[in-house]
Amino acid sequence: MKTINAIIIEPGRPPRTAEIPDTLEAKQHIVDGYIESVPIADDVSLYCNEEGKLNGLPLNRALHDRNGDIYEIIAGTFLITGYNPSTGEDESLTDKQTERYTRMFAHPETFTLTDTHIIVQ
Repeated sequence: MKTINAIIIEPGRPPRTAEIPDTLEAKQHIVDGYIESVPIADDVSLYCNEEGKLNGLPLNRALHDRNGDIYEIIAGTFLITGYNPSTGEDESLTDKQTERYTRMFAHPETFTLTDTHIIVQ
């Protein structure tokens, strides 16, 4: 069975690297449900639980666009793998990608709900 190097990011915890089977079932097991791919970059895949927010999973990390504005908040555990746009398949993260995304998601965030906003700290 083919395995790939990935980053797993759980709510309230720093990222960790893991070697995982490159199967749908393994990815679903990590996120505890059906997977959804969320755009983050052309050369990586970010997978989270498709129904994480609906099922009340804890908010985990905010995703920001190039201007620093939040475009998505991920609920529950998610994972990041490398992605090959030529083949359309996931692959191991490179050392550079691992360093970049480990640094990007290094600090667990807290979320406060107000009447009109979500405050990310």
